[in-house]
Amino acid sequence: LAYQPEAMRFRGVAVVTNTPPKSAQRAPGGSQMSALFEPLMDKAARELEIDRLELRRINAPDSESRFGGNQGPVTSAYCREMIDRGREAFGWDEKKTWSGRRDGSKVTGVGVGFAPFFAGSTGYDGLMVITPDGTLRIHQGIGNLGTHSVIDTARAGAEALGMPWDRCEVIWGDTSRGLPWSSSQSGSQTTLAHTRANHAAAMDLKRKLQEIAAGELGGTPDDYEVDGGRILPRGSPSTAIDVGRAARRAIELGGKYDGHELPDDIHAMTVEAAGRLAGQGVMGVAKDTYAIEGSALSYVVGFAMVELDHDTGHVDVKEYFVATDCGTVMNPRGLAAQLHGGGVQGMGMARSQ
Repeated sequence: LAYQPEAMRFRGVAVVTNTPPKSAQRAPGGSQMSALFEPLMDKAARELEIDRLELRRINAPDSESRFGGNQGPVTSAYCREMIDRGREAFGWDEKKTWSGRRDGSKVTGVGVGFAPFFAGSTGYDGLMVITPDGTLRIHQGIGNLGTHSVIDTARAGAEALGMPWDRCEVIWGDTSRGLPWSSSQSGSQTTLAHTRANHAAAMDLKRKLQEIAAGELGGTPDDYEVDGGRILPRGSPSTAIDVGRAARRAIELGGKYDGHELPDDIHAMTVEAAGRLAGQGVMGVAKDTYAIEGSALSYVVGFAMVELDHDTGHVDVKEYFVATDCGTVMNPRGLAAQLHGGGVQGMGMARSQ
């Protein structure tokens, strides 16, 4: 999935070793494949007498790429742009000439690596409630492995409703509080799966708010927009309804508005969770049924400069820079942690080979 070669020949040999069994620390299979293929790209570049980075750029996928067999297209890929930005920021064209430079027992090495990884799954449920005090409670079934995603993916629902974040509460980690059917936090599923699920629930909630406002003030639901914790008639914001008032009205109306009537396609776990929350306010609950055209992948290109002491075998990482094509950034700090954390783990793997 990293490259789009027009021709490729592959021959593999399995070797059984008498060593402890291996398991994934992170991104199962990703770092192993990179450790296998990236040196081959360097070897090919030497034989072709072409810049190592340029060979990767030529063969990198773009948004029109298709991956073999029945895998189909990707949702988007801007790998050449990513490589170009990384090249400039790292100063590749100058620093690559330093590779092999010696100073006594020490030698400098400059390298580059390119890698993809699949991202996400679909079809999970979103669940949220606006209570009479005007708070948006976003219920999350995913856990928290320290990647921020349990909170970050909730923001997709708040953003779709134009709800100020200080009026939101994320409910997670306790099934007695009503948590919907969710992915496990594994296999890089979470961000795609639960931005989609929370967006679907937010769209359901938004429509109910519009219907409540139309019932109160007249007109049709499409005559209203939802933003800033209010439901506003288009062109006449002075007569807006606060979402807390709409929540109280939803409890009076009952049925689908406060969660006593639920969609037929949601998971049994979500049905049970929504039952716990019924009557607490206006409820948004929905399964992610959005289409997805292609596989969602993220890409990184990493640049490193190291210094190896031939006498002691000691390696100093003097410089490392990484660029990524990852789609919409949910949390800049979380993204930095993912990139730097993955890089450090890769360095550890490389030094242990």
